[in-house]
Amino acid sequence: MDQWDRSGEGALMKMSSFAALVLLIFSWSIPSNAAAQPGGSAPSTCQRTIEADVVAIDQPLFLNRLGASLPGGMIYALRRDIVAGPHGSEIVAGNAQLAPNRRPRPLVLRVRVGDCLHVKFQNLLSPTALGPSPLTAPCDGINIYPEQTCTREAGVHVMGMDESVVAGTLMDGSFVGANNSSLAAPSQRIEYTLRAPAEGVFLMYSAAADALAGTADGGTSGGGFGGQLSAGLFGSVVVQPRSSEWYRSQITKADLDAATVGRSADGHPKLNYGALRKEADGSCTPILRMVDVLYRINAQGNCAAAGNDLVTYYGDLTALVTGPNAGAFPSTDNAPPFNPNPAAPNRHEPYREFVLHYHDVLTVSTDCTPTP
Repeated sequence: MDQWDRSGEGALMKMSSFAALVLLIFSWSIPSNAAAQPGGSAPSTCQRTIEADVVAIDQPLFLNRLGASLPGGMIYALRRDIVAGPHGSEIVAGNAQLAPNRRPRPLVLRVRVGDCLHVKFQNLLSPTALGPSPLTAPCDGINIYPEQTCTREAGVHVMGMDESVVAGTLMDGSFVGANNSSLAAPSQRIEYTLRAPAEGVFLMYSAAADALAGTADGGTSGGGFGGQLSAGLFGSVVVQPRSSEWYRSQITKADLDAATVGRSADGHPKLNYGALRKEADGSCTPILRMVDVLYRINAQGNCAAAGNDLVTYYGDLTALVTGPNAGAFPSTDNAPPFNPNPAAPNRHEPYREFVLHYHDVLTVSTDCTPTP
């Protein structure tokens, strides 16, 4: 059986003279009407286990409409949201990109209190750092994109959640000191199992390279101040109330129409929150449910469950969080988040959730001239 570890990390992020990154995450709720390394099997303490198939890819990032960008950016994405890049039809390390209908965003994974999150992770970053022109060495710290790191390993580290220990290795997505590595090299797959003991929003990021470092020849290891975290390899895990469900709250008109089963007297759509979309490969995809079981089209042409395992279909920043059956939370639920307050006296209503990541790369000055 796996063991569990609470690392007791007291600070959200470590700050040093080499790197400084401010990343504030919070959830804003508004009432609404509506050959892999094994991660180990889920222990008996997991009420449910939710799987998330996650990859890390190189992804240019545009920060605003004025042209500010990170050409050497990196992000997490769900495997179902990526396609092969420009160097062939196969998805491999260095040849993966977001699907045309997806935008680069911080990845948000969701579970309930008491659940376990089983992350199946593959590192699809380029085996060598990227630059604006062919590099003269596998990692030319001067000519690579500023955001790129010479370290090409990556992982998934979530602060504040319980981590598993497998074969003596703490599976926390790091490689520190004399400890065994729980990172993945390019193309490698690795699995992490995390338990959610309490509600909240927990920072998720790659701890493989978290600071700029100098080299003997005067160059750098790349990555700027903050390493892979600054480059965009971050997201969050949101732990929801024990009886909650969550659905997509921002969808296309086509998806809205597909989930609509009628209209109210004033013309608002009535939704089937369990609606499914048939896919060309014989599977079915939930339109609104962000976590659900796998579905296949059966001999009768209908979508049928293909097992009981829960998987993550969407990692959206926003969600509609409800009680059982897309309704209100049980009135008997008296956990602290449901305590009434003057602004929202009935806290048992469904609510909209917005997960915001404030990401800023701070610079470090080398000018130590005393101020008069």
